[in-house]
Amino acid sequence: GGTYTPMEIKKGNVAIQVATKMKETGNAHFKKDEFKEAATCYSKALNFIMDVKLPPEVLMADPKAVMMACLTNKAVALFKAGDHEAVIEATTAALAIDPSNE
Repeated sequence: GGTYTPMEIKKGNVAIQVATKMKETGNAHFKKDEFKEAATCYSKALNFIMDVKLPPEVLMADPKAVMMACLTNKAVALFKAGDHEAVIEATTAALAIDPSNE
């Protein structure tokens, strides 16, 4: 519920677009075995999308879905980079968003 101003909706959509772009950049790094760079991109994407609190039905995409993709990708990148403590942080954050994501 609730009503949202066009500006709030626009801000949410821009955050989703920027985060999605950063995630794609991270994916490109990942494919080149540049795992630390990939993890950094996923972190930046998460910073953009974390504050989007609008429901998915008023936005172009579900911010939670984008966050989950970034967190799980980040966890895999960190694992491949050998940063196991950071993997635990990323997976814990993912489970906090969606406990059914195992």
